[in-house]
Amino acid sequence: MKIGAQWKKQIEVRQSIMSDFNTIDKCLCCDGDNIKLLLDLNEQPLANSYHDNTEKLEKYPLGVNLCQDCYHIQLTDAVNPDLLFKDYLYVSGTTQTLKDNFKWFADYVIENSPVCNHVLDIACNDGTQLDYFKDRGVETYGIDPAENLWELNSKNHNVKCEYFDSVFFGFRFDVITAQNVFAHSGNPKKFLDDCFELMNDNSTLYIQTSQAEMILNNQFDTIYHEHVSFFNINSFNELVKRTNLHLVDVIKTPVHGISYLFVLSKTSYNQQKIKNEIEVERQRGLLSQKTYDNYKLKVLDIVDYFKLLVEQSRDEGYKIVGYGAAAKGMTFLNFADVKLDVIIDDNSLKQELYTPGTNVFIKSIECLKSYNENDKILFIPLAWNFYDEIRERIKIVRDNEKDLFLKYFPKVKFEGIDYGK
Repeated sequence: MKIGAQWKKQIEVRQSIMSDFNTIDKCLCCDGDNIKLLLDLNEQPLANSYHDNTEKLEKYPLGVNLCQDCYHIQLTDAVNPDLLFKDYLYVSGTTQTLKDNFKWFADYVIENSPVCNHVLDIACNDGTQLDYFKDRGVETYGIDPAENLWELNSKNHNVKCEYFDSVFFGFRFDVITAQNVFAHSGNPKKFLDDCFELMNDNSTLYIQTSQAEMILNNQFDTIYHEHVSFFNINSFNELVKRTNLHLVDVIKTPVHGISYLFVLSKTSYNQQKIKNEIEVERQRGLLSQKTYDNYKLKVLDIVDYFKLLVEQSRDEGYKIVGYGAAAKGMTFLNFADVKLDVIIDDNSLKQELYTPGTNVFIKSIECLKSYNENDKILFIPLAWNFYDEIRERIKIVRDNEKDLFLKYFPKVKFEGIDYGK
């Protein structure tokens, strides 16, 4: 689909749906009502609503509540999912980091599952993860509501263009995977119940949720309307207790700023390890109100210091260039109220469009060739979880010792173009 048609399709989707959202008044994990506002990021446009700069974007409340009982974090308000996912510009196969993770994940699942002849990938996106399963001889199935991705993800796999629901499949799977999608669900209990219906007695369910270190590293940019929930091991386990499934393992993986990989089964085992993992997080402060009070203060300090350094750099003659028009970057820039000169992104679906809220033009990395050797550039890695890859890609096109990077997690600091080399 051409770029012009792509943003027009997005406008049609957004304008065909009522701009609705609903307040979440109970904890989505333990079902309690003891929730309290943790952080208010003000009203913001949808983080993936890239546009041609003629469309007026709706803004929605963006904040998170903390459950005082299980310490689950969730959005204060949930937006109609059709506004978020029916036409989706994020594709998972654009970075080598994710491709490497997908290969590792397929190998891990196959080696650690009792049986893996048939796999269902929920929110299969462009089908990259399924490709690695198919390469290993597994029969592959997927489901994803993004209409613009169906032609791509259904080429080599059995894919349904729908929201996930157990009624769409007539048989059960050996393995079900859900990477970076479970947190999108406004009803995670139903999500697990639907998975249960698609599992046989020996099936394994793998759920990955990102930003396991979000609170301890003072990260807040992954708070956007797509991410309804932010789990810790305790809150996830409290949710699982309300279903017929059992949490039997949890590991951490380096993708997306450290992610949880939860393993679930119809059979209960390995429960002492789960108790031990919860105790570790208790000792780290994740089950303490004081930790979350400090988190809010540190977030505000990060934003203030970041804004100061950007303005100082601009005054010193630096061009301010973002890299990665990631949804997380849109949250950060809109909350910090900082505008960049341009943003580079490797996803052609986003190029030649403008960012939501800040209205920064998105270009390919080739735009760096328009700067001369006397120009000084301050690069801001908005997709900071791919920082090393971003730095190497920039060096291929432009290797100028005058240039700097400004990172903002876990703390705000400058780094040179050759830092760590």
